[in-house]
Amino acid sequence: MEKHVLTGFLNGLLILLIAFSQVHSQGSIEFTTQIFKKVEPHFKVFREKWLMLHDRKEDVGKNSMKNEFNFSNILSTNLEAQIFLDLILANVSKSCSDQVRWIISTATSGNASRTQEDWALQMLDSNGKLTPLFFRVDISAPGDFHRCMQVQADLTDLELAGSEFGGPIKGKYCISYLFPKPSLWTELGYIESQESSANASPSNEEKSFELVIERIRSSNVLTPLPMIGNCLPASCSDNDVGDILNMVHDKLQSNYLGQVVMACYDNERNLDTSALFFVVILITIVTLCVVGTFLDIYISPMNRTFSNTSVGLRIILSFSFYTNTKKLLSTSNEPGQLNCINGIRFLVTGWILLGHIFIFIWSTSTSNFMDLSQLHKDWVMWPVLNTPVAVDTFFTISGALVAYFLLKELDKTGGYLNYPLFVLDRLLRLLPTYLFTAGFAATLLPYLGSGPFWYLVEEESEACKRHWWHNILFINNFMSYEVTQMCNPAAWYLANDTQFYFLAPLLILPLWRKKEVGLALTGITLTGILGLVSVILPGIIKANKNLPPALTFGLDMKSYMVDIYFKPWTRCGTYIVGILLGYLLHSNDKTPARFANLSKRVVRIGWLTSTIVAFGILFGGAYYSDPDKQEAIYNSIHSAVYCGLHRVIWSMCVAWSIFACATGNGGLADTILSYKIFEPLARLTFGIYFSSYQVQMVYHYMQPHPFYYSKYNLFFLFFGHLGMCLLASYALTMLVTTPFTELTKIAFRRREKKLHPGRSTVKNE
Repeated sequence: MEKHVLTGFLNGLLILLIAFSQVHSQGSIEFTTQIFKKVEPHFKVFREKWLMLHDRKEDVGKNSMKNEFNFSNILSTNLEAQIFLDLILANVSKSCSDQVRWIISTATSGNASRTQEDWALQMLDSNGKLTPLFFRVDISAPGDFHRCMQVQADLTDLELAGSEFGGPIKGKYCISYLFPKPSLWTELGYIESQESSANASPSNEEKSFELVIERIRSSNVLTPLPMIGNCLPASCSDNDVGDILNMVHDKLQSNYLGQVVMACYDNERNLDTSALFFVVILITIVTLCVVGTFLDIYISPMNRTFSNTSVGLRIILSFSFYTNTKKLLSTSNEPGQLNCINGIRFLVTGWILLGHIFIFIWSTSTSNFMDLSQLHKDWVMWPVLNTPVAVDTFFTISGALVAYFLLKELDKTGGYLNYPLFVLDRLLRLLPTYLFTAGFAATLLPYLGSGPFWYLVEEESEACKRHWWHNILFINNFMSYEVTQMCNPAAWYLANDTQFYFLAPLLILPLWRKKEVGLALTGITLTGILGLVSVILPGIIKANKNLPPALTFGLDMKSYMVDIYFKPWTRCGTYIVGILLGYLLHSNDKTPARFANLSKRVVRIGWLTSTIVAFGILFGGAYYSDPDKQEAIYNSIHSAVYCGLHRVIWSMCVAWSIFACATGNGGLADTILSYKIFEPLARLTFGIYFSSYQVQMVYHYMQPHPFYYSKYNLFFLFFGHLGMCLLASYALTMLVTTPFTELTKIAFRRREKKLHPGRSTVKNE
């Protein structure tokens, strides 16, 4: 450890205080200065005392093995330092206290063996150079997680010492955050001093946290609390860790600062019963796939007639990787297929993955956090800041496909719709994959890795254990959750889309019965009302609650996600645009000449207008991510108008692109979007949707070191994510999605034969 390690530690704390409020606004600078003036004298006093002890040590310990900084000499020869250590260990368990003392003594004792000393220094310095009393302070770096977790005193010459505590000493990593405590707010005049400590404590603690949140929100850039990585013996409980850290603050600087321990990790982790049960399910499915593939390749070709009559063999062959992969990679164009949608689906999926990368980067540690907070100044990144409109692209496509195929179905059946079968078809296609991914998250996901932020993965797993039924009933977008308590946060989209799917016939049937004027008017009126509601309501909610108009990186979103982003009444407008598009596409199939002969002028105006408007939404929306425009972002009329209109207008631009391509007016755009390579890739987007969030979560939350943001790093990270998500989607498609789709066909084949010709289920692919 370096010579003036405590001086560095204390200076590090001061840097944290300065960074706490950031320095973008004059108010934040003044506030930081106030904190600095209040805390600095207390640091100076302790720094002087510690340096005095350090000078004494140098006089007597120049020939020791660790003559740079012999901690044990100080603790053994100076009563003040010994008392300090006693104080910070006063309230912890005996085993924790004994191991901490032994580690400090071993690490700095001139009598220790080289192996003992190196091992104990690894424990003390597992998080870096600034490591007095086994913890490191850094606003953005959680320290060396794996080095701490690998600490284990199980070497031969350490067994004797380790046995004193009932076994070898092992490392325990804890991640914590630094925050101002009530005494600091009282000194600054933000909390009134109260005479009775019994009465002051609860209210002041609560007020303190309120002020912390207020100060973070009032800053021009939303900043996280300073992060601290801690490495202690595994014998210390989570409460012990919190007591030690807060006692250090109490004795160092008059209890002005506190630390909250978010999570601790050790290496003791075994599969529980639920995880073992899911492993059995996974092994069973893999076995069926192996057997099915073998039978498909070696047996089935010699006895195809048997495969057509044996239900048992058809069931096993449903799991064949060979046949299912051929189906996945097929690029044969079927009549009535909207080929341009394949390209849009895949490219927009990639766009969403890119946006999710920023969500994960923002929620973990970034070494150049200030660069990340300035994204709104980089015009190249503006489309990334507006990634949420990509989701509205899928609502539009989904509505278009449901309307298009349902109208074709009604043509075949003369207006007859078997609604229970319509609903059942949807559930049978979604639930097997949905249940599998939710079950995987609830059971096996926590065992895939470890890292400083792995507690967020564990919270995701716990959320799926508790709330999986919300997802399966498609009501999770209506439920109230605390942060990170929704099972698969991306599942809000599927809940909305399924709700729209179930209600879509109410709007589509009247469109098909257009000759019945009364019914048609009812359908058109209902469509118009819902469309207006989806435009007006978001603006009203946003203005009422002073919310931002869109999802903003780096600014306080308050309740935007819950009140606007997740709710179906603010999203249905984009789905309705899709339904109207599906109606036009169906009309085009009946009378192709009606739209095929559009004048070149009309087509050019359509493309020019939609392109300009779409780029205006993508690039103009970055205005609402600029922290210097908070008054306009939260309180202006144009912000409320943007909140209500931008999604529907974006959907109209998407609808024009699809319509133009489908009617032969797409030109180069249709050529590119209809490339055959996009057909199999588009089939994988279903699996990407279900698996991508977990794939990205595992990668980001297991990183032991901070991410350095740059567009170059982002470029490589994006393609890495895309490749891994494609692999995960392929595995999910082969193991679950395609086999269970085939099983559904087998189960309903006899029933379909009994139905009136043409009365089949509607596919929303």
